[in-house]
Amino acid sequence: MEHMETQLTKDPTNQELQKKILDIRKEIEIRMVGEIRGAQIRSGFPPKDRRGKHFNRPHRVSDERHERIRSQISSFRGRLSHYSRHKSRKLYLPAELNIMKMFALYEQQYGDGVSYDTYRQIFNGDFNISFGYPRTDTCAICDEFFAGLTNINKELDASPEDANLLRQKAEIVAHRELHQRKSETFYERKRNAKVKAKRLETMRAVAFDFQKELYCPSKTSNDVYYKRQLSDHSFNVHDLGSDYVDFYCYDETIGKKGSDAVASMLSKYVMEVVPETVKEIEFFCDSCCGQNKNYTIFRFFYFLVHCRNRFDKIKVMFPERGHSYMECDRDFSIVNTKSEVELPQEWFRVIREARKSLSPYAVYEMGLCDFKDFTGFLKLRHPFPNSTFFFSALDSGPGSTLSGFEKDLAETKQSLAETKQSLSETKQILSETKQSLSETKKAKYKDLQVLKKFCSPTTHQYYEQLPHDGCTPDALHEKSGGSDTD
Repeated sequence: MEHMETQLTKDPTNQELQKKILDIRKEIEIRMVGEIRGAQIRSGFPPKDRRGKHFNRPHRVSDERHERIRSQISSFRGRLSHYSRHKSRKLYLPAELNIMKMFALYEQQYGDGVSYDTYRQIFNGDFNISFGYPRTDTCAICDEFFAGLTNINKELDASPEDANLLRQKAEIVAHRELHQRKSETFYERKRNAKVKAKRLETMRAVAFDFQKELYCPSKTSNDVYYKRQLSDHSFNVHDLGSDYVDFYCYDETIGKKGSDAVASMLSKYVMEVVPETVKEIEFFCDSCCGQNKNYTIFRFFYFLVHCRNRFDKIKVMFPERGHSYMECDRDFSIVNTKSEVELPQEWFRVIREARKSLSPYAVYEMGLCDFKDFTGFLKLRHPFPNSTFFFSALDSGPGSTLSGFEKDLAETKQSLAETKQSLSETKQILSETKQSLSETKKAKYKDLQVLKKFCSPTTHQYYEQLPHDGCTPDALHEKSGGSDTD
């Protein structure tokens, strides 16, 4: 008030107008104070804010129009996310659609004067919809079910009462539901294991998988697209309980990607990373028979439990085919695979520096001495006989059994006793490593000699000394006449 009165004396030309404004302000303040006091006397509480609660809104969207918009948006058919059906209920519409196109279709169908802003507000507020299918490697079985239902629905449009078509549709729907429930079982068990690993110090839940191939040299030159490059392998091990990530990296001259490589890297992880206090571990991996789901890996886990007595229990979980998304895929997604690198060691650095938050990725460069011939050793000293079986768990607890094995357990125990007697031979056999580098193909070696010209001179010697089909670099040069073409 003092400020307003001061302004009145400073501007005498507008004193009359300003006095009217001051009077109106006083009346408003007196009325507001009176309403507040009256409400407190009547109910003991101040009055509620009634702004926006009136019904004199001529441009308000009626409930009928609101429901009409919702019905039109709901009529579009989309897909749920392939991997996370229960984590998110987001619906994905085709990538060629957008809100503007959907609004144009609404106007064409109804033309009731609804604005685009109103339509977009309802779309964003009442629905969880995105555009474009987030699926790059979909399940073949799910795609087969989808195609079958699509074809049957088209036939039912022409013959809705066809009993044979209705029966076929019911069968496909039942099989699809069973397939999806099986796929969800894997993720449910993984979630439960993750919770258990966070709670117990004696238990670990681990996911592992090979990642996308990286290539050297990685350059932007057009010639790279027409030449063979050196493959770099990276094996990812993700601790679900702590989110610690270990990468085991090597190039194709050091090792391959078979069961022996998987067993060797898991052995290195178990012996060097997993604490001795951990006595139970659950592994989650895909069903690749050449790497994970084979006798070598099963025998290796059995060896850890019953021969080395490293763990009391090991459990392995395999997902339904096509539903194998794991944390390993998320780990590798943040690696900049478009980086320009010249040597495999540079890829190791890119992986190590990929994750900025949490703990950085731990990268181990695998050498020749790290790869063991587990297939030859474990087949020679196999703890259980060759037979068809469904592998689920290995447990060394009292009275435990090997669930799913079809052979008699007595035969298994006999093999186990023989294996324990030869533990001294075990150490000797496993200490033997490959005597020579894996050889690259002759054609690939020639391509690498072409690509090295795009690299710094310090890297040329590395590519020149790569082993290749038993030929020395000089001999190859003589045979090819020094040509750079394939």
